[in-house]
Amino acid sequence: MQQSRKVLTKIARFRTSSHSLKIETGRHHKPIIPAPNRICEKCTSNFVEDEIHCLIVCPGNEQHRVNLFLNATKFINNFLSLDDITKFTAIMTNKEPDLLSSLGKFLLQADV
Repeated sequence: MQQSRKVLTKIARFRTSSHSLKIETGRHHKPIIPAPNRICEKCTSNFVEDEIHCLIVCPGNEQHRVNLFLNATKFINNFLSLDDITKFTAIMTNKEPDLLSSLGKFLLQADV
């Protein structure tokens, strides 16, 4: 039960931008870090660390993403052929309990 609560809390915080990604923490920094400078430190891609980068693209989260993507292919048609934004939207709007569980576990493992 406790794990389920942690998973649901992670999902809720991710959806409401109450997370530790640079896109969010940079706006609370003094002085404010401009959005284009809120670069991901988990990889060397020099991309802004936002929700899509974290969930779909970041090589630093690749090992955590495996189970999430495996589950996504079960519940989302042609998931692997979708563009990044559509993949993100499809995962975030899906109501399948197994996929939501995978999302929450990813967020816990990726320490978002």
